[in-house]
Amino acid sequence: MKAIYKKEMQGYFTSMIAYLFMAGFVLLVGIYFTVYCVVNSVADFAGYVLPSTCIGFILLVPIITMRLWSEEKKQKTDQLLLTAPISVTKIVLGKYLAVVTLYVITIGLMLLFPFMLHFYGDVTWATVFTGFLGYFLLGCSLMAVGLFISSLTENQIVSAVVSIVVILVFFFMNNLADNFPGRARYSIALCVLIVGVIMAVFYFSTKRILPSVVAGIIGVGAIAGTYFVKPAIFENGLSKFVNWFSVLDRFYNFTDGLLDVSSIVYYLSFIGVFLFLTIYTIEKKRWN
Repeated sequence: MKAIYKKEMQGYFTSMIAYLFMAGFVLLVGIYFTVYCVVNSVADFAGYVLPSTCIGFILLVPIITMRLWSEEKKQKTDQLLLTAPISVTKIVLGKYLAVVTLYVITIGLMLLFPFMLHFYGDVTWATVFTGFLGYFLLGCSLMAVGLFISSLTENQIVSAVVSIVVILVFFFMNNLADNFPGRARYSIALCVLIVGVIMAVFYFSTKRILPSVVAGIIGVGAIAGTYFVKPAIFENGLSKFVNWFSVLDRFYNFTDGLLDVSSIVYYLSFIGVFLFLTIYTIEKKRWN
């Protein structure tokens, strides 16, 4: 894993990718820092500057994640990686940690702005550090998504475009949720669809029909039982389900100075799921 990590870090800093990524975020922070903190004399760096710069994730995250696996496939070096005496998990973690390291360096540069603000006014450091913690977790989550998408294609442009679209969807989850119908039957239909997906996963994993059918019966029974006991749960269920995936809403808790443990667990779980999906995708190709 260490060799993979070093290779990726060297690849970033021997090209323009790392410098474009860092310069992009520092430029965005500098613009909003000037507008809010310097021109309008606002001391709340975490509450105003950090949320405004989240727009940078849409373009800058795909820039550093699009090449992680797509380039390996295009140059056929993925065959060397997959036949090397190292697990796919360590390969994926090595690549992901390299991206996260680059992001940590960028956040270190961004921290210079609140330090400059400190010399001219009162800065609430607790809010600044919780804000940057949320910013770090949000960025790491989106990078895990970008890594997964990069593992699906050998074309870097396709990987970047799809990553941009997916990040946009995650950012506008709330707007999407407001347009979903609130009747219980739509929520029940969604739950049944999820049960169907679980059945499909059981079947393709085990190639046995019985476990899939049992999983489906248990799932449908749980849905029916919940509906008869407490039908109010299914009201506006679609909106609640979509809102649950809103990575941006949870970030605002941190910028308000709240150390939200549930949001930390959510982000870590979000990262874990997409890393698992990446490992599963590559492992499947490896055995094929």
